[in-house]
Amino acid sequence: MRNGLEKLEQKDYKEKLDAGARPQLIFFTAEWSEPCRQMQGVIEQLALECYDAADFYLADLDDQPLIAADFKIANVPALSVCRGGRELERVVGVRAYPDLKKDLAKYI
Repeated sequence: MRNGLEKLEQKDYKEKLDAGARPQLIFFTAEWSEPCRQMQGVIEQLALECYDAADFYLADLDDQPLIAADFKIANVPALSVCRGGRELERVVGVRAYPDLKKDLAKYI
């Protein structure tokens, strides 16, 4: 786990997501993306503050391309909100912490 975010791996991500009863937030990112670097701190802050309400995951497009393909991720940064392996909502682009927290309040 890195800064409240658990890295998803292609070998077992479906089992992790399917088994989860709590909301799951998957941060899709890429190291080469400046907007992703901007969002990294926002997502880490959210994960540390809301760790007791949801599970937070990290999926790098270059390291885990099959996960991104399964979720049809075309743009990063993207945050997918799931429960039981089913996507409920997706937030794409850079957001300020207060705005993102407000947008996700119904889940966490």
